[in-house]
Amino acid sequence: MIRVYADMVADLFHCGHVEFLKKARALGDYLLVGIHGDDVLLSYKCRSILTMEERVASVAGCRYVDEVLPEAPFIIGRAWIEKHDIHLVVHGDDFSQEKLEYYYKVPMEMGIFRTVPYTRGISTHEIVRRIIGRQFELRHASSDEAFI
Repeated sequence: MIRVYADMVADLFHCGHVEFLKKARALGDYLLVGIHGDDVLLSYKCRSILTMEERVASVAGCRYVDEVLPEAPFIIGRAWIEKHDIHLVVHGDDFSQEKLEYYYKVPMEMGIFRTVPYTRGISTHEIVRRIIGRQFELRHASSDEAFI
């Protein structure tokens, strides 16, 4: 059995996340998904909108996922790989080669790292941008138009 590992933030879980998990699952028989904790997010991106529990529940509800690991490390080391009996580590192809080599150095050296195509046009940042844009539109519409 090939155990595939993918790590993610999974904030505002959306169809891009589902596509990523579907592609990762297709590479093996069992999909483990590590969810990064808030401390990791603050050092990398920003605060999450959803709590850890909400993000874990969203990912656990995806039919492609067999197991969710909360508080996953951002840099995948040999100890994490061995502890969870991981045979393949997967990430989207949205990172530069430099970032991939930094965060996934160990799985790359072990020959167990792969990328899958990133789903273009949808992301958590894009969803937030859309929400802000809609709020702006609503504020500038007449009261009648806002309820149409």
